[in-house]
Amino acid sequence: RKYDYSIVESVFENIDTEEKAYWLGFLYADGYVDDVRHSVSLALKEEDKEHVEKFRDFCGIYGKKLHKKIRNIKGKKYVSYELCFQSKKATEDLIKCGCVNKKTFILNFPSTEILPEKLSIHFIRGYIDGDGSITHGGKNASSITLETIGTDDFLKTYYKKLGFEGKNTYRFNHSTVRRAILSGPYAIYAL
Repeated sequence: RKYDYSIVESVFENIDTEEKAYWLGFLYADGYVDDVRHSVSLALKEEDKEHVEKFRDFCGIYGKKLHKKIRNIKGKKYVSYELCFQSKKATEDLIKCGCVNKKTFILNFPSTEILPEKLSIHFIRGYIDGDGSITHGGKNASSITLETIGTDDFLKTYYKKLGFEGKNTYRFNHSTVRRAILSGPYAIYAL
């Protein structure tokens, strides 16, 4: 079946809306851009299927079916849903926006030429939805923790954009991936 790719062909050409900034942030966290096959994909666990559908609709390819993937790992079944589409233009635009292949260890926060300052909080919201976690360990607001993962450079700019310049990032054991941790009022402010 052929789909109308007229929207997705230009959707990431210019990051000029809150929604585009949000989805760019989400793709930075959980997307996959294949510069050889000129494809973009987003796969999330079964509970988040609706979010993949929202991304599909944002891209303007409404009728495209999601691919259901089932994996068995150590005897446990994992179900996810994936949207994958091919578009040389969308792939090239995402790469220009800094959303590159194999980005885990090289990711940088997009410059203001790519992402206008006024849209950075929407980008961050998308990124947190993809690579962040919120925990609440008690009955009051001071027990809330927001943890976000990324490269050291990315997270330092992330802190700066949130008004926490100079806060430390923390290393995972045996990895160059870092964590940004905001607790209590800092987490509430960031959220």
